[in-house]
Amino acid sequence: MQDDNGDLLEQYWYGVKGTRVKKTSGTTTTYSFFGHYEEEVTGAITTTFIHYRFGGLRFAVKRGGDLYHLHGDHLGGTSLTTDAAGADTASRTYYAYGAERSSSGTLQTDRTFTGQESDVSGLLYCNARYYDPALGTSISPDSIVLDAEAVIDYNRFMYARNSPLRYTDPTGHCIFEIATLACVVRAAALVGGLTNAAANAAWQVGGNWDRDRTIWKNVSDINAKEIGIAIAAGATAGALVPFVGGAATIAEGAVIGAGQQIATDMAVHGETFVEAFDESTARAAVIGGTRALSVKVIPT
Repeated sequence: MQDDNGDLLEQYWYGVKGTRVKKTSGTTTTYSFFGHYEEEVTGAITTTFIHYRFGGLRFAVKRGGDLYHLHGDHLGGTSLTTDAAGADTASRTYYAYGAERSSSGTLQTDRTFTGQESDVSGLLYCNARYYDPALGTSISPDSIVLDAEAVIDYNRFMYARNSPLRYTDPTGHCIFEIATLACVVRAAALVGGLTNAAANAAWQVGGNWDRDRTIWKNVSDINAKEIGIAIAAGATAGALVPFVGGAATIAEGAVIGAGQQIATDMAVHGETFVEAFDESTARAAVIGGTRALSVKVIPT
């Protein structure tokens, strides 16, 4: 991170899961080993930080041997810190989108608005991305559309659905304090279901096409049951994307592809479970495995 003159303010390092594990600011380097434990190194001096949480809220921090109590607002932001004896040490108030409104003393924590980590740059580190409280927007777009049916969620720079007094964005992905993984699974399931349904509809239309019929009759000649099965299979495959990799990806796709074909043969064509095992099931397994692998390999 640089200032307007190109001078270095801070440097950040990230782990394999994308979370920040190291920060250098001036002569001080902070190592984040776990969510509740950090070490701050300045020269030969190392200071430990232990964050205490209960019910999802941070209520105290121990800096070296000194314990400080954190008093938060309804959004989980640090508004007051007191020492072990209960004496006030610092206070903060915020505007709606997180810009500092008033302050006194020195907070004994860098967790400020909504409990997010504040950097020298003035940005808040929200795990998946950075948020600028002065602008009231994230500095990079969200990689996930929380709800594909909500138009407002397609503004991927927006903070907390433009309702900062009601919602927070703890992960950089989702409001309502939904875990990032839950957001990813939901989005992947939705995309998988819709994509598979569209592919199945196109397959049906192409297979049933008759040049002697009108375009509308050809396009509308699809089986609703088959579409429903495709949605379920696609959603299942999409929801599993964050959890599998390597050979398991191919196996997962093959099983779901074969399962979709068997369910279609039984529900739509009236075949028995044994009859449904034929060459079309094998083809569906190959297509399913190939498609699952392409989702993992091709960046999106």
